[in-house]
Amino acid sequence: MKDLEKNKELYKLSLEVFREEEARFYSLEEKALRWLTALTLLFAIYGFIAKWLFDKIDKLVIHNTFYHFLIITLGIVLFFLFVFSWLFTFLSLQIQGRKSIPLNEEIINCFKEKELKDVFETIINSNKKALDENLKKTQSKLKYMKISYRLILNSVILFINLMFIVLLYLSSFEYLIPIMITTLSLMAIVWVWANFK
Repeated sequence: MKDLEKNKELYKLSLEVFREEEARFYSLEEKALRWLTALTLLFAIYGFIAKWLFDKIDKLVIHNTFYHFLIITLGIVLFFLFVFSWLFTFLSLQIQGRKSIPLNEEIINCFKEKELKDVFETIINSNKKALDENLKKTQSKLKYMKISYRLILNSVILFINLMFIVLLYLSSFEYLIPIMITTLSLMAIVWVWANFK
């Protein structure tokens, strides 16, 4: 009887751990979806600003080749950072078959043929196998999200720095106000996005 109680408690624990892992996986899934949405928005804003900036650079009479080269180079690097962070976030969202709590023919036959103590052991072992497979998938998702997070952080830092370099390059009050408003808006978006983590 004592073994039966132990197995019953172990069964409850295995069920609880299995459900916690499921919740962790779906929490990561929701976070990745929010990141993908924020990245898509930032990428659109980046595209708008890049087009506006290149239109303005061509119309300027004085061209400072150092700033011109620096802005274009950093803009290209920023573009690739956005693309890679979007890609890794998207990879973390790939559809993955998750193991559920098993209720197959083996478990049903176990109930019919074995004692309750053995039934608990069989279910516990099945839960452990499913949990181990699900943990591998969660770790894979987490790996992609960590890479994505670093890329997003670097993208935002580079974007803010690039905006200040652009301010130095244009150094005209006509262009200063729209760029400052855009930079502050983006910083506010990033702050809101960071608080959703």
